[in-house]
Amino acid sequence: MMHYSRLGMYVPRQKRGKQSMANKEQKVDWVNIFLFILLFVVIVLFVVT
Repeated sequence: MMHYSRLGMYVPRQKRGKQSMANKEQKVDWVNIFLFILLFVVIVLFVVT
């Protein structure tokens, strides 16, 4: 379950210096949350079946 760290979920939260990168970081953060949820769903389905 260390995939979320490689996707960089906590990296955008540490880079809060430039306002021009804020929107891109929010989009990347949402993408990482979506990928993490998708990965979790796949693991749950794999375990259930």
